Amino acid sequence: MPGFLKQVFTLIFLFLTVASFKRETTEKKCPTTYCLSNEEVLFLFHTHDRHSGVLAADTSGHYLIFRYGTSKSVELEFPSTKEESSWQQFTYSHYFRPGGRENCGMELDALAFVHEGKTYVLYNNYFSESRFHPYSNGMHIIDSVNRITVEGKLRHSIRISPKLYLDERIQRSEVLYD
Repeated sequence: MPGFLKQVFTLIFLFLTVASFKRETTEKKCPTTYCLSNEEVLFLFHTHDRHSGVLAADTSGHYLIFRYGTSKSVELEFPSTKEESSWQQFTYSHYFRPGGRENCGMELDALAFVHEGKTYVLYNNYFSESRFHPYSNGMHIIDSVNRITVEGKLRHSIRISPKLYLDERIQRSEVLYD
């Protein structure tokens, strides 16, 4: 009997691994209005009012670009040119405090850029003390007077890719936007 249980658990593990791999690869697909065929999705969120934000990189690493809009039109594309220098126009910050609710554990990821006098902050966060909704993602738009938060839906979103954390072309920041 123990050998049989081991085989059953092995099959369940393999099934779950394949299912999660399939989910991961399908989530990486980008809405066609937001990505070109040579781009890889590094961050994706959808809003409740049918907008989407996509951070994508050329698969050969030549440029990094953010697009925001509806399925019919892209309302914001930054930067406007697809060049190697685009990587330096983004700033990445990360903060991690381990622990559960008793230690207020959290993880904050943010990628910021400045466009037309406003700071746009793409974020995904985790706060352990929030019982029902510990994860959040979306975009903050900050100017000298206002801070607008465009909250993303967690379903079908893609967290900010760890590739950005490791890429030396992106500037680092200690600024925490949350």
